[in-house]
This record gives sequence, C-alpha cells and structure tokens, in this order.
Amino acid sequence: MMAHSIIHSGSISNNKQFGLSKEENAVIKAFDSKQIRELSENDISSLADRIWLITKTKLDLNPKSANDEKAKVMILMEDIRDYPNLTIDDVMNALKNGLNGKYLGKESFVHFNSSNFNIWMSKYQLEKNQIIQSINYKQDEDVEKNVYDQHKEIMMTIKATNEYIKEYKYSEDNQNSFNWYLSGLNYLYDDLVLVGALSFNTEQKKRIVEDVKSDRPSAQGEDLKKWCKIYGYIYFVKMMAKMNQYIDKNGKIQQISTY
Repeated sequence: MMAHSIIHSGSISNNKQFGLSKEENAVIKAFDSKQIRELSENDISSLADRIWLITKTKLDLNPKSANDEKAKVMILMEDIRDYPNLTIDDVMNALKNGLNGKYLGKESFVHFNSSNFNIWMSKYQLEKNQIIQSINYKQDEDVEKNVYDQHKEIMMTIKATNEYIKEYKYSEDNQNSFNWYLSGLNYLYDDLVLVGALSFNTEQKKRIVEDVKSDRPSAQGEDLKKWCKIYGYIYFVKMMAKMNQYIDKNGKIQQISTY
C-alpha cells in the first residue's frame, strides 16, 4: 500500500473524500480532544461528573443519597484512568453507544454500573481499532485508484501527443496548414512535464514567454502561465516532428524510425 496512516500523518480534515460513515467520522474527530493521560485530577473529576449527570438523566436514575452519588463519581474516575490512550471524546462516544443499547448482550435493558461501563469502554476501544484499520484501507484504496487514474491519463496524453506529432509532420511534409485545438493543451503540457518527457532550457523558456507576450499582450498572472504552457506544448510537438521523434509508453523520447 502506498498511503501512510491518516492517524499517524495527522491528516484527518478530509474524511468525506473516503466516504466515511457517521460513526467513523466520530472516531476520527475524537483524536482532536485530549487523551485521558493528559488530564489533571480536576479534569477527570469533571469528566466523571459529566458522565454521571448524562447517565442518570438518560436512564432516569435516582441516587440513594449524596454519598452514594459521590461514590459513583469516584468509581467512574478510577474507571476512566484505566483508558489513558483514549480521549475525552472517545469516552463520550463509548458512553453514548452504551446508553443507546449498542453494546447490549442478553439483557433487554440498559443497566449502568462500573462493570458495564468498562465493558462499553472495552468494546468501543476494539471497535475504534477496527474502524481505524478500515479507514486506512479506504485511504490506501483511494490513493491507489488515483495513481491508476493518473497513469491512465498520462498514457492518453502520450498517445494524443504522438498523434499530434504525426499529424503535424504530415502537414509540414505536404505543405498543408495545421489547425491547433488550443483548449486543454496546457494540461497535456503538465502531464508531459510530470513524466519527464518535456523540459525546456532557459533560452527556450524565454522565447516562449516572449512569443506569448507578443501574441497576447493582455495575458498576466495565471492566464500568462496557461498560455506559456500551451505555446510550450506546441513548440515541443513541432520540435519532436522536426527531429523525427516520439514518446514511448515510459515517457522516453525515441526516434520515429522505431515507432
């Protein structure tokens, strides 16, 4: 596989391009929050309070006493510390899944205690690892598809350029005029530069820029760059035709006698 892990690379801002589900996006988004290992005692206490408040509200629980409520928060703090590599959002994701019944076993209703909370956390952690592997696989597939598509595009560019060379040479040999279809030639230029088939020295580049400025004095900025690429491509095709050359499938220049 060509791509590196999106988790290790830190590139988690473009998840939609890999067609991630809502659940997968939630797991990736969780990486943006603090890990449990980074939290102070006050932070862990606040997180435990938050968990307990959500839980008792969601399940309509009524603590026996203030001491009972305090004990539950203290136990939650201990439980949370057992997952130092998870983040605050991971904990909340696990809690949400558990309270919504995602991790129910044989029991038919959600019951909250320390044991169940740890089961939820463990199941979430396993689920998270599986999702990360799945996301990385999707990314690798996406990158490999892009590489394949780029290769296919370059092969088409080489084929089109060789056709241009042959047609231009035929026109020159028979003293016929040749009509250039300028739209898109700048993209063909980019492809040939990418494979190393097309390059100009300083003098050739200077000449191309001068020709563009002479023919299109209003061209500036990106528009000037585009026209320089178009003129550069035409210059390249003419030069190849004159020297009886073509481009092979590897992007190498060959003599037309072996074409």
